Amino acid sequence: MPLVCLSGFWAHDAHDQLGVTADAGDGELKKAYRKMAIRYHPDKNPSPDAEEKFKQVSKAYHVLSDPVSNSMLFDARAVTCSA
Repeated sequence: MPLVCLSGFWAHDAHDQLGVTADAGDGELKKAYRKMAIRYHPDKNPSPDAEEKFKQVSKAYHVLSDPVSNSMLFDARAVTCSA
């Protein structure tokens, strides 16, 4: 099955951003998101790229935790991203 994207966001990227497997449940997603959000929150991390990583982690969680977005990631009818 080809990788599928949602608004330019690759399916495997969402799981990688949160450090979870594709079969992670809601509880595991939430726990991973909270851990990463604290790690990369701009108020807690002075790194220049912290804000961008925080945004990526937030987007990953939003996509994976929303049933509609999540199902679109693995729907064969979804639009594939250009490489």
